[in-house]
Amino acid sequence: MMGKWRLAEGVLAVAGLFIALPQVTAAGASTFVTSNSDNNLTFSINVPADASKPNDFAFYLSAPHGNSWVGVGFGKGMKDAFMLIAYTSNLTLSPRLGTGHVEPSYSREASKTMSIEMRDGTGIKDGRYVANGICHNCRTWQSGSIDFDSTTQPMIYAVGPDELHLSTNALGAGLRRHDYYGSFTIDLQAAKGDIAHFPPTNLSTANATTPVGHEHNDHEYSSSLHAVAMAGTFVVVFPVGVFYQKVLRTARWHWITQAFGVVVVLAGAGLGLGMSHYYNRVRTGYSIKLQGIGFSNGSAVQAF
Repeated sequence: MMGKWRLAEGVLAVAGLFIALPQVTAAGASTFVTSNSDNNLTFSINVPADASKPNDFAFYLSAPHGNSWVGVGFGKGMKDAFMLIAYTSNLTLSPRLGTGHVEPSYSREASKTMSIEMRDGTGIKDGRYVANGICHNCRTWQSGSIDFDSTTQPMIYAVGPDELHLSTNALGAGLRRHDYYGSFTIDLQAAKGDIAHFPPTNLSTANATTPVGHEHNDHEYSSSLHAVAMAGTFVVVFPVGVFYQKVLRTARWHWITQAFGVVVVLAGAGLGLGMSHYYNRVRTGYSIKLQGIGFSNGSAVQAF
């Protein structure tokens, strides 16, 4: 009988030890990993369990540094999405708002209420962008919001081209068109937990996320075609027309060549105008001057 009492006392003592141990809030994280093995992007998010900060979230964003920029966004598409975009050799994290299928803009108005705190581990690590931070007051913006209770929060992602690296830390730096992009949903219920244990140690495996559709490859051809059309016409086509007139003394081929050049110049100008719609830099003084030169050249060609 005494043995049974001693056994019971031992069980109670062990139970008491477990009860006395401090309770640790479980880490919460939902992680997305692209299927692109050559340029895989990783995004993980934590919704802090701290009720005193209901509008904050922690994030981890990583992608190859060979790309000029990398970004993720909260929303079904680019329009009205809130985006986090990383670039440059020292890693600049730019919060931006999407207005459509055009370059997203850095919002000075949003930056008055939102702020991003970069944590240890941020930088270029082993040839990859690594952005480890906390986005304060980022739950809502003027054109949208994040539902922290959603199990299927819509998300988008994109990676910039692997050339023309940005050499500026400006938050509003110009971005070239993405090389590939896609979308997914993320379970923010599963992301709730103790921010102290974020990011998780295993970031190579996706959890609580679902890809939507297929990843899309993309490239910007307009700028190259615009440059070839405009430069090639003035350097090659028009001089050939002059050669026909001045050397070979044939008016017919002179006018055929000149007419062809005019058509190519007008097509190049059209490409330039269409391309300018997609980029914020069209509103800078440099771009306005460049368009002015283009219009002047086009007018001179038509007058000629």
